[in-house]
Amino acid sequence: MLGKTNLKGRLKFVFLWHWQKRLTREKNAVFAVPDSLINAIGKLSSEYSVKIVALSKKRNYNVYSPEQNIDYVFRVSLKRIITATTQIDPDFLLISHHPYPYEELQKNLDSLRAKKFIYYSAPIKELNEYHRKMDCHIVHHEYQKEILKKKGFNPEKIFIVPKTADMKTFKPLAVGKEWDCIYPMRGTIGYWKRPELAIKACKINNMSIIMPGAKIPSEYHWVTTLNEWKTPEELSVLYNQSKCLVITSNESEMGPRVIPEAAACNIPIVCCSDSPACVSHVKKIGGFIAEPDPEDIAEKIKLAIQEKVNTRQRLIELGFDYDLIYRALSGIIKNLVETIVGSKKNLRQHWEEKYKTNLEKWKKDWRLILYEWVLEDIMDDKCSIIDIGSGPGYGLERIKKIRPNVEVCGVDFSTEAAKKSVVPFVQKDIIKDSLSSLSADYVLCIETLEHFKNPYYVLDKIIPIAKKKVILTVPYKENISNHTEHASVFSKKSFREYNIENIKIERRSKGKIMKVVINASKKGTTKYY
Repeated sequence: MLGKTNLKGRLKFVFLWHWQKRLTREKNAVFAVPDSLINAIGKLSSEYSVKIVALSKKRNYNVYSPEQNIDYVFRVSLKRIITATTQIDPDFLLISHHPYPYEELQKNLDSLRAKKFIYYSAPIKELNEYHRKMDCHIVHHEYQKEILKKKGFNPEKIFIVPKTADMKTFKPLAVGKEWDCIYPMRGTIGYWKRPELAIKACKINNMSIIMPGAKIPSEYHWVTTLNEWKTPEELSVLYNQSKCLVITSNESEMGPRVIPEAAACNIPIVCCSDSPACVSHVKKIGGFIAEPDPEDIAEKIKLAIQEKVNTRQRLIELGFDYDLIYRALSGIIKNLVETIVGSKKNLRQHWEEKYKTNLEKWKKDWRLILYEWVLEDIMDDKCSIIDIGSGPGYGLERIKKIRPNVEVCGVDFSTEAAKKSVVPFVQKDIIKDSLSSLSADYVLCIETLEHFKNPYYVLDKIIPIAKKKVILTVPYKENISNHTEHASVFSKKSFREYNIENIKIERRSKGKIMKVVINASKKGTTKYY
C-alpha cells in the first residue's frame, strides 16, 4: 500500500480562509482557531490532499500543523494567494464567507482553476453572480437557505449544517462562578456584534460580564476584557465561570460558534430576535430570545440565570456532535467526485443498458482471454481474488474453471451486473463508496482504469484491499479521440510511482494491451520502473 505522500490519485482540496482567525499557536506557528470546520478539514486530509491558503501579514511561508493535520500556505497578498492556489490546481476549493475583499476575489475567481467550488456560510446581503458560480453552498440554518432560494439558487445545492462544538473540550467543570454573563467576541462598540447592548443590559441588572477578545473603553467597570483571544480550553473555563451567555449580534451573524460552545458547557443562552442564525440555534438548543433592547435583554438575562438547563443533553439529542460538518462536507465532496474522477461517457445508466442486453456477447468478449494472461502472475492454487469492474463476472468464471480452488468475488456499481453475476458479487461504486470492507490476496482491474478521468484515484483505493498483488490491464498508448468510453491514456511511465513488479505489453485483437503487476505488500515505498 502506498504511503500518504505517494498517493498519485489523491484529490486536492484547498480552503481559502481569512487571516483574522489565525489565533491558535503550535510552537512558533499560528494557525486557525480549532472549531468544527477546521476539525472537518483536518479529517478530510486522511482522504484528500488538503491545504489551507490564507493571508499573512509579514511573509510568504508554508507550514504544517501536526495537531490539526493540515498544511497551511501563507501569502502576503491576494495576488500571491491566487497564484499559490492556481499552482496547487485544486479539485475542490472551499471559500469561507469573508475571505479578503469580495470584489478582488470575485475578479480573480475564474483564474483559480478549481474543478468544483464550495461556498461556506453564504452572506445574506452580498449575493451576486460570484456566488452563483459555486457548485454548492453550506449554510447554518433554514433562514439562509430561504434567502438563497428566493434569489434563485438551486435548493438541491444548498446544505444546512449547524455549527457544533468540541464536547470533549467544552464541558461542565467544577469551578466557581465569577461573572454573571459572558460574551466572547472580537469587536468594538458600534460593531455589528453590538457589545454595547450586552454592556447596557448588565448595567441595568447590576451584573458583571466578561468579554474575551472585545476592544471597548475602560470606563465600564462591570465589564472584564482580556488582552487576547483565549484558547478553546481557556474559553471552556470562562464559560463555566459564567452564569449565562449573552450574544447580541444582528442578522450579519452567520453561525455563531459561541452558542454550541456555551450549550456544551451547560450554561443558559440569551440572544437577540433580529439575528436569524442565533434564534435558529437557540430555538433548537434552548434559551431566551430578547428584542435588541437593553431593557428586554436585561429581563431575559435574569430569567435565564434562574432557569435550570440541560443544553448539553439537547446537543446530544439533536446529533450536533463535533463531526457534523465533517460528515456533511465529506458527503458533498463524494457526490462531486464522480464528475471529477469519472467521465460523462461512463454514467451508471450507460452501463446498466450495456449489461441489460447482449449477455451472449459478453460471454464471448475478447477481453476474457486477458484473465488467463493475468493468471500467469498468480502462482497460488488456493487464494482469494477480487475483480474491480467485473461486470457480470465472466472473466472470474473463466479463472474458476482453470483454478477451481480459488475464491473469487466480482465488484461493480451496476445493478444489472449484480442481478446477472455468475460469481459471488459485491455491488460498490468504486468512486463514491468505501472499499475498506473488501480484502483479497489478489485484486484485478481488467480494462477498467481507462474509463476514468483520474484513474489513479481509483487505483489508490484498490491497492489497500490487496494482500499480495494488484494486477491490471489497460490499453497501451491508445488514441482515444474517437473512443466512446475511454477517458485516459497509459504508457509505462503512467505507473512509475507505484511498487511495480513487472510490466508486459502484448498485441491483442483491439490493439496493444499493457499488463501491470503492482506489489501491494510493500508498504509506503515507491519503486520506479
